[in-house]
Amino acid sequence: MTTLNGNTLGIIGCGNIGSRLAKRAMAMEMNILTYDPYKPAKDFPDGIEVVRDINHIFVESDYVSLHTPNTPNTRNMINKKTLAMMKPTAFLINTARGALINEADLYDACKNGIIAGAGLDAVVHEPIEPDHPLLQLENVLITPHVGGNTVEAAMRASYMAAVGIEEMYEGKVPTWPIPDIDYATAPTYTDTKKPEGKLVGLYD
Repeated sequence: MTTLNGNTLGIIGCGNIGSRLAKRAMAMEMNILTYDPYKPAKDFPDGIEVVRDINHIFVESDYVSLHTPNTPNTRNMINKKTLAMMKPTAFLINTARGALINEADLYDACKNGIIAGAGLDAVVHEPIEPDHPLLQLENVLITPHVGGNTVEAAMRASYMAAVGIEEMYEGKVPTWPIPDIDYATAPTYTDTKKPEGKLVGLYD
């Protein structure tokens, strides 16, 4: 087990979910690095560092958490090269899309101590095959794309779905639309942002 306090969380993709994760991680006194080229720095939560070089996330983070869609730019973004950049004590977390990871490369990295381990709520082929090599590793935890499905979350999702159906039926603008982004032509940003002050850890 490791202590989250004082460790660095790298978030790749800082939309709604990534931003919510950042706020919760700050409450646990983690240092937050974020990468999202499609979002201006001013729109990221305060208290985090916005970087524009994705490699900085891999090199500096104790935990790397993925929150991007599956696009030509993100598919297999986690591979032998990027895993080799990570600390041997670092963990990879994927609650987004399985196709973001080259699973053969992740297997080798976790088996051979390139990284400390991984937590996956999404895999390339779902449901996962029972003989999948990743299932044989003790330092890989896999949930069937419902890792956050608490009783309350399930009720909230059902409520939001019902509201969305009613809004569309009545011709209203949906409260929770899914952004339709053409990532091939979408504008990207190079501005950065740093936290105003260093977080003080529990043992500092």
